[in-house]
Amino acid sequence: PPSLRAKISFTPALPEQYTKFMAGAPMGSISKVHAIFDRAFWREECWSGSAASNAKTCEFIADSSPPCGVPGILTSFIAGDRNLELINQPEEAVKKLVLDEFAQFFGPQAAQPKEFVWVKWQKEEWTGGAFTAFMKPGTWTGSGADGWRKPIDGIFWAGTEASDRWPGYFDGAIRAGKMASLAALEKMLLEQEEACAA
Repeated sequence: PPSLRAKISFTPALPEQYTKFMAGAPMGSISKVHAIFDRAFWREECWSGSAASNAKTCEFIADSSPPCGVPGILTSFIAGDRNLELINQPEEAVKKLVLDEFAQFFGPQAAQPKEFVWVKWQKEEWTGGAFTAFMKPGTWTGSGADGWRKPIDGIFWAGTEASDRWPGYFDGAIRAGKMASLAALEKMLLEQEEACAA
């Protein structure tokens, strides 16, 4: 992600357009939660395992179980300001908030998973947030032309945020990686041709 580029020491230092872009493109605020059960019991009631609401903690819930329903997995996200409120709270407190909301949709059994997983992407060293970077006002127009993905001194940006399609997703990561590797190959071949011609 652009904000994590700032953890790299560049010699010589990157031009101002690149550092401004890094500073102006922080990662979003979101955590992911999974409640894991022996089986996807909600399917026995012909429920999809999906829910959307204006609940305070989990606005969307999805069935992330494999097709066979074993184990049963309900997944949700804690986003934006609510994530910032909860990110440093004890896990048991967050677990109770999440499972109480799951139980509103899928009954009391949804409050009794065998395992609860809370992934705090803002605390992860190599993501710093999720799902992707967002541009603060003026970042895109002020420093995006160079800072976003323009190669410099043999450096080719290949993170998902550098993709021109589906940035922030796996698809974008693959596209950005292909784009950067092709650009690097083209540069290398051009340099070889120039060396041979000299």
